[in-house]
Amino acid sequence: MSENNVTQEQTVVNEKKVKHQEIYDKYSEWIRPCSIYKDEFKECKSFKGRFNQYYVFGEYLNCDQWRDDYNNCQKHSWFDDKEAGTSVIQSELSRRAARLKAHYDNDVWTKREHPPSDWNKPLPAFLAERSKYSYLTLKATELNEEEQLNAKSLSEPNKSSFCTFM
Repeated sequence: MSENNVTQEQTVVNEKKVKHQEIYDKYSEWIRPCSIYKDEFKECKSFKGRFNQYYVFGEYLNCDQWRDDYNNCQKHSWFDDKEAGTSVIQSELSRRAARLKAHYDNDVWTKREHPPSDWNKPLPAFLAERSKYSYLTLKATELNEEEQLNAKSLSEPNKSSFCTFM
C-alpha cells in the first residue's frame, strides 16, 4: 500500500516537473533582467510610490510579489533554478492577464481578423489638401531635398578643388 502511494506521489511530482518545464520552455524569454524587478520593488516601497498608490487606489498595494520575483530571478540567474524561473514566468503571465483583462472583457467592439481591404487607399481630397502644408510633409520634402543634394554631390566630384601631393 505504501509503495503505491510513493509511486503516485512520484507521478504527481514528475507531472509538475513536466508542466514547469513546458512553461519554462515556452515563456523563458519573458523573464526580465533582475535589476528591473529590484527597481519595481524599490519604486513600490518608496514614498513617491506609496503616495501614488494611495492617490490612485485609496490604499497601499502589496509589494511582496515584486520582492518574490526579484528573489526568484536571482535564484534563476545565479543557480539556474528552473522552478524559480517558472515562478517568475507565472507572475509575469498573471500580471499580463490582469493588464489585458479590460481588453478581453470589452464586448462593445468586434475584433477583426484582418485589416480592411482598402486600408492604404489615398486620402480624400480635403484631407490631402489640408495635409499638404503640414509640418510633417514640409519636413519630409526638406529631408528628401537634402538627400538628393548629398547624392548629387557624391556622384559629381567638385571640379574646382585640387589636391596635390609633393
